[in-house]
Amino acid sequence: ENDNEYIYKDDMIIGYLKEFIIKLLRNEKSKVEYKKKTTSIQYKAENSIVSKTIEYIRMNIDKKLNIQIIADNIPISSSYLSKIFKKHMDLTLVDYINNTKLEKSKELIRSSDYTFTEIADILGYSSIHYFSNQFKAKYGISPSTYEKSIKN
Repeated sequence: ENDNEYIYKDDMIIGYLKEFIIKLLRNEKSKVEYKKKTTSIQYKAENSIVSKTIEYIRMNIDKKLNIQIIADNIPISSSYLSKIFKKHMDLTLVDYINNTKLEKSKELIRSSDYTFTEIADILGYSSIHYFSNQFKAKYGISPSTYEKSIKN
């Protein structure tokens, strides 16, 4: 194009350069996904979804909970829910559910006469042993040791 003396040759060169750069960027984008900035509207929408998720978990902590059940009740796709929850809370949704259940178990131990088996059942644990293992992994003590420490 530069060798010719056509009218608008400089504009054509610029156009070809732009096309070349765009094709390069498209090729690179397919290799590496660029992180898009979150707009304030998108952030507010995501924040609202996270708030609804937290509220749903708190209202249904005594039921079997998993990502798909929660996503179906928001309603939103489970993968998108997991992604924005992690982004806003810096914690996976599964970890949040587990932490919330364990906090609720401490509350039930403090303020009720439920047995550990009943608490495990109320919170949807598959067994008392699984509940006890999760409790000990989180707090470093067994539920019975925790109960003894607060009732003395």
